[in-house]
Amino acid sequence: MTLAVLLIPLVAAALLAFTPGVLVGRTVAALGAILTFAVALQLPNAQGVQYEWIPGFGVHFALDPLGSASVLVAVASLAMIPAVLWAGYRVTERTNAFLALLLAMLGFLNGIFLAKDLVLFYVFWEAALIPSLLMLGGWGLSRRRQATMKYLVYAVVGSFLMLVSILAIKPLAGSPSFLFSDLVATAPTIPLTTQVWLFAGFALAFAVKLPLLPLHSWLVDFHMENHPSGAADLAGSLYKVGAFGFFAWAIPLLPDGAAAWTPVLITLAAATALYAGIIATRQENLKSLLAYASLSHMGIIGVGVFSMQVTGSNGAMYFFAAQMITTGGLFLIAGMLHARTGTF
Repeated sequence: MTLAVLLIPLVAAALLAFTPGVLVGRTVAALGAILTFAVALQLPNAQGVQYEWIPGFGVHFALDPLGSASVLVAVASLAMIPAVLWAGYRVTERTNAFLALLLAMLGFLNGIFLAKDLVLFYVFWEAALIPSLLMLGGWGLSRRRQATMKYLVYAVVGSFLMLVSILAIKPLAGSPSFLFSDLVATAPTIPLTTQVWLFAGFALAFAVKLPLLPLHSWLVDFHMENHPSGAADLAGSLYKVGAFGFFAWAIPLLPDGAAAWTPVLITLAAATALYAGIIATRQENLKSLLAYASLSHMGIIGVGVFSMQVTGSNGAMYFFAAQMITTGGLFLIAGMLHARTGTF
């Protein structure tokens, strides 16, 4: 069951690459999304997956469906069903390719939520970027190239710094592997100054994908230039996984480093929530309004995560799951209104 929520959307995406005709493509995409959701509902009773992936480097292919992972996978899979159904009718150019990218992104997102090896998490983190870039660059509006380049620069710079922290944390902690269970038992013993720098590497990558001020400017361009259907915007809403990265990896592994950065991060999160909320009220374009409103929501989620309290962190993950459905649904509704009126 655990591996299936990755394989089903990825296999369906691969099949779409060889599927002739839009009608068959719509059917394959819909079945892939629905079946993924059906399997995701069984995750709380499923077993994890773990086997050695890169011998000698301590890298494992490890997936665990327990905790917040099962909730987030189920919600992401549910949100993708209306996205592929609507995109199948609204996206008229290279429809099957667009649907394949949506399903591929779902598979990689599920991998982010389920991964219990830090290197595997990073692989899924980077892999999920590719479909979102291709959808923006291949099906976006007139300024899609500028929006794609801005998004790419922000994402790559942040991810590179996270990779440095990932490669450094295992030897510095003296951990036998990159498994979460091994790292969480050893990484908190790393000296404070070192933790502060390692946490900074993770924080920059996660802050881009939360996003937080001042690393948020790619978000509005991303939504404004995406395909008018709203399906790519929904996928982008699911991909705001920075809060999950803090919650699942950075804070548990580097608690002292997190505590040192908390005053800065919680201030930025609160400022993001207030600033974006106020700016949203001044928008006259529906997609722009939803982009800023979503940014405000993510700021509130950040406040919960950076509270360093169990109640705040759990509430933030529930809020994150809720905004996947609500914000993604609103972007689809905006796309449906655009299909009728020709304007946002």
